Amino acid sequence: MTIVCFVVDNSASMNQRTYQGTTLLDSAKTVVETLFKLAGWRQSCDLTTFHAALSRINPNGTLSLGKGIAYAFKLLNLNRMQTGFETYGLGLYISSIEPAVVIVVTHYYASFEVDSGIASKVPGGDLTAGLHRWDYWLHGILLHNSGLVETLCDTPRPHPLGPSSSAFLACTQTGGEVFVLSDLRSIPQYVEAVNSKCRQGVVVDLIDISVPKEPVAIKQLILLRENVKLPSFWPIPESFFPTEELLTAKLPRPPNPVIHAYISREAPPKFLDCFPVDRYELESSRFTRKVIDCRDTTVIWPCIVPKSGQHNDAPFGYCKLSPDFQTVHLHVLPYNYRELSELLCELYDVNGLRMTEAWISKLTNYLTSIPRYYYVPISKAFERLGFQGVIKPEVLSRTFSFQFKNGLQRYQHSAQVEYEGLIREVSAAESIPLVRVPRISLPISLGTFSELRAFGTVVKPSGRLLYENPCNVSRRELRKVLPKLRGNLDSILDGVGRPMDSEGIHNQALSEMGDYVNYRYAQPQVAPLRELMPSPERVDTFGNPFRRKSNAGFVVDEVSVDDVGFSGPSPSSSSSLTMRKRSSIKSSEKARGPIPPHVKFSTLRLSKGCSSPPQRDDLISRLSPIFNGEVNHTTSSNNGSSLTCDMEGNGHAGKHSSEDELTFNINKTLVNELIEIVRSPKIDGGQVFDILTRFTGSLQQKYDSVSFVMAEALRFKRIDLYNLLNEWRSYLAPLKEPAFGFMDLFDAYAKFPSTECLRGAGIVTIKSGDGILYVHQGEMVTVRYGTDATPTDTGGRIDPSLPRYVGTSEMTSCHAVLITSPTGYALGHLDGGGRGRLTEEFFGTVTEFFDSISSSNETLDVHVIGGFLDNKGFSKNLSLQILTELLVSKRMFKLRTLCSYLLNDCITMKSGDQLHVPAIRAVVFDTHVGALFPASIQPEARGPLSVLRSSYVYSTSARSRMHNILDPISHCLILRPFVIEEDTMEALKCVEHCSHEQLQNFSTTPKQETDHFYEMLKRTSLLLTTLRKEKIDIFAGGNLEFIFDEITKQWCPVNPRAEEATENPLTCFK
Repeated sequence: MTIVCFVVDNSASMNQRTYQGTTLLDSAKTVVETLFKLAGWRQSCDLTTFHAALSRINPNGTLSLGKGIAYAFKLLNLNRMQTGFETYGLGLYISSIEPAVVIVVTHYYASFEVDSGIASKVPGGDLTAGLHRWDYWLHGILLHNSGLVETLCDTPRPHPLGPSSSAFLACTQTGGEVFVLSDLRSIPQYVEAVNSKCRQGVVVDLIDISVPKEPVAIKQLILLRENVKLPSFWPIPESFFPTEELLTAKLPRPPNPVIHAYISREAPPKFLDCFPVDRYELESSRFTRKVIDCRDTTVIWPCIVPKSGQHNDAPFGYCKLSPDFQTVHLHVLPYNYRELSELLCELYDVNGLRMTEAWISKLTNYLTSIPRYYYVPISKAFERLGFQGVIKPEVLSRTFSFQFKNGLQRYQHSAQVEYEGLIREVSAAESIPLVRVPRISLPISLGTFSELRAFGTVVKPSGRLLYENPCNVSRRELRKVLPKLRGNLDSILDGVGRPMDSEGIHNQALSEMGDYVNYRYAQPQVAPLRELMPSPERVDTFGNPFRRKSNAGFVVDEVSVDDVGFSGPSPSSSSSLTMRKRSSIKSSEKARGPIPPHVKFSTLRLSKGCSSPPQRDDLISRLSPIFNGEVNHTTSSNNGSSLTCDMEGNGHAGKHSSEDELTFNINKTLVNELIEIVRSPKIDGGQVFDILTRFTGSLQQKYDSVSFVMAEALRFKRIDLYNLLNEWRSYLAPLKEPAFGFMDLFDAYAKFPSTECLRGAGIVTIKSGDGILYVHQGEMVTVRYGTDATPTDTGGRIDPSLPRYVGTSEMTSCHAVLITSPTGYALGHLDGGGRGRLTEEFFGTVTEFFDSISSSNETLDVHVIGGFLDNKGFSKNLSLQILTELLVSKRMFKLRTLCSYLLNDCITMKSGDQLHVPAIRAVVFDTHVGALFPASIQPEARGPLSVLRSSYVYSTSARSRMHNILDPISHCLILRPFVIEEDTMEALKCVEHCSHEQLQNFSTTPKQETDHFYEMLKRTSLLLTTLRKEKIDIFAGGNLEFIFDEITKQWCPVNPRAEEATENPLTCFK
């Protein structure tokens, strides 16, 4: 948090007037208030105290401005010392700062000569040779306003302060600036300029010694990322080597570290990816512009702190141009990083991670030549590399002597005591007493009335008119006066007078005046008048605008409860059901007589004739043909015929079976028993759960029945029972669109033979990439059988130019969609991204492919596998997207297998809790047999270039289209180039150092993912990071092509780019 300290000059010179009649002190207060409002304040800031202290400033001060600035620095240094930010002798950590901005508001001719004796009296003040610190900024706002309006435009603008002025020297020494305000109308612009200078960072004295005869010294600001609180790993070294003699002498450090930088043509040091490196951005300056003008990202500028080494100074980091040629970054590394880099390279490349005696001797010599405060971060860095205890704990504990540590603690304790005493002294200061003026009753002069006798009239003294006569109010103003009349009448009856007649309202402090909010809420609130003709309220933005609101208070189960058809005790639910039924059937088609109680609302809509063309959103009229395994888009033209078909596929229409009516009556009886329990004063939990287990019928009917009881429990305010029923219902199926009949479809396919056969079939294990065409997430293939393909007795095809198997794996919420025909097949690994755009694009590509190789009247077989009952509903939404595309497509489909969402869900125990997981995670299609099997595909069999292909899901292309990796005619596997955004690359860069809990953020279903998923994620991060670091374009501006070898049964590279990519050990899972 940045500390802002205002120093306002209150000397007599601030009493001079401006052309507006205000004083310079008034302008200074305006500047402070404007800056305070623009910068914003936190809730912990006492706004009232701040304004009270600002209003008490008067131009009668006798203290010089220099002493005021010195006292401000003393207060900041006290706070800094007692909070522990002064790490003397331990190096300077850039992230361990508390930025402070001192803003001085005074007149143009003020002197900024600071008294250094005041600030040096702080405990530990002799440790720094100066008043300020490297995270302090001093900004000056000098008021130079004209006193006359005539001279406002004629007076020339004041010249900027010269380098010799005291204000310029004091501000530039801390990295601040001086602003001269000559026009009061420009206060907002100047305040915004000052506010823009309040940034997170530190100021150092950077000296460019590339040309030794002409060194260039500047004040360089090192910026920190805002809202990113990451601790620094490496410090900036002190300006002295920390020996016992120098630490005892307590040599003062400079307020701003002095850093020498020079250009070097040597290559940057090589460290492992897990080795910590601090990187900071430098503010634009002459030095950064010089680095940018070089236009070479390979050139580094080593940085050295003079006198920091034992014998010779060594660099602690370097400056380097960013790849975008826009900014310059400071890379902070260990002291003498070149020697440490050589030691690490020798350890990894030469010794094979074995610490030999010769290597340990070199490391010991290196440690003795660097400052001792680098021991702790170097030990932590070796722990990251996997080497524990490189530096012994007793050596780390004896880095500094006990006397030195005890001296620093005494400084901190003394500063804390003095800081708390200063706060108590300010808090105990007496406030300015409030002067109360007594009432003055003036006698009425009789001479005033005697002068009126000359007119010949007599003035009768009128009584005190408290209220206005209602008869004098005009008719058009009567409505406005009615609330006042009502308030006055209530006040008279309550014995309360009008507020304006109270004497106390004219005898209060200025700080209490104008508090309109408390004055308003202190008065009795009068309800507003209702409208004579209220307009009808529209409760929904869709559907029937005049539908009544639910009295239950929740909207989750509103449709389900009303659609059940129970004649419950609540009159609102029955009227709502009647209203829905009337709105769903045209008046010309309504039949007289009661509706059978077991006929559901969705059944009424299904039994209605369909003469309009099919639409994408009209799912109700299309779900019933799926029950017999066929998706047929032709509807019957007979009026009043039902679209519902039975499981045997006979297709006859008619009334519902007696089994549905019996199920409805049983559930109705159970619901009435639960309602009686809800109304009773005592509830037996065992009896409630016993009734819940006796519900029969489909999942949709059970869900609606429990929802109806939940609404009744909420009406009687049985919150505990409502929560229990809600938990019970969550184990059925969380429905959000119960009217779609979506659950009825899965309930029907639960009994379909193909689903049971797939889940009970034997698992095909594939351990190598021989004979399989693997499809990763976000990829798809469209294959046309060749002319030399031979059919088999089981309905399959043997094509020598293609592998026997095609499959995919690692499916949690993702789905595998397989579409087959006698002439070819298509397989896609869909993840439901892009709000259904990828699913729509997949089916569009598949439809176009099959239109080119087969007749449009040919029926295609469809297999949908994947997903489970996840809490976030990803599997359900993806299943609904796939079924929707099947329904609206112009092709004819036969849904052979539906093993997704609920049908692919199973429950396992993990850490004592029940966990929903997918039953089938991987499938393969055997082209020789023409059948689909569950599979176990090892990571080695997911090639070619499995790691490179798995990184496609992080690219920008994966959001808009599927990656079709196979040419359907030539059967050539083609991998096209793709681009990954910078933000995604930064996130993947940290994967290797993330824990298992942090890696779970990269998945929508982290608890269901396998270890292979996280291992592939780490390998993908390593591949992309290495390619970016070494600037390798693995695609080289073209595609990577592979062909299936009939003899070796493997995918072989065709072009040189594919051969180079295959030889890279990071692109494959080995």
